[in-house]
Amino acid sequence: MRAFIALDIPEAFRSDIRELSQQLRALVKGRFMKSDTYHLTLAFLGETDETTIQAIMPLMDNLAQSYLAVSLYPSGLGKFGRSYDATFILKIQQNETLMHLVDDLRKQLTQKGISFDNKAFKPHITIARRAAIPKAHLDNLRFPQPTQAGRLVLYKSTLTPEGALYKPLYEVNLSGESSFNSLSQDA
Repeated sequence: MRAFIALDIPEAFRSDIRELSQQLRALVKGRFMKSDTYHLTLAFLGETDETTIQAIMPLMDNLAQSYLAVSLYPSGLGKFGRSYDATFILKIQQNETLMHLVDDLRKQLTQKGISFDNKAFKPHITIARRAAIPKAHLDNLRFPQPTQAGRLVLYKSTLTPEGALYKPLYEVNLSGESSFNSLSQDA
């Protein structure tokens, strides 16, 4: 199964991004993400078997013991790819706690022999895919207010013609409390 580890974002922040997305729809063509898919990926694992998934859960528990909520500060819009076929993103400012969390997570994955995409971490939340971004300035946009993210989630990602579907497999609060969503037969 295809999987990744992300920070879940609070509902108020999700709602603010949804409002920003609505403003952008009038200016940008593309496949806008549904608000229930907004997250901040910390480590993309790619194709992963159930044994590896089981090994990641205690790693997430251990990591969560060292961190409280992480501050997320929106820092503008950006893109990956070409302006006429881009992944359109809300950039999140790097901060010490966020960067330490990512570094610790990636070190622990490496120590356990779990592979992941080790590209440089550029914190962001995807707003749209296959976007055609105009060259003109995108003015008068209402950006989300800063927030705190306090939950790590291990997601299963299923690709469909309509876009990716994300299913939480395991969640842990950064205060150390965990909750398990059992792997079902369709996982």
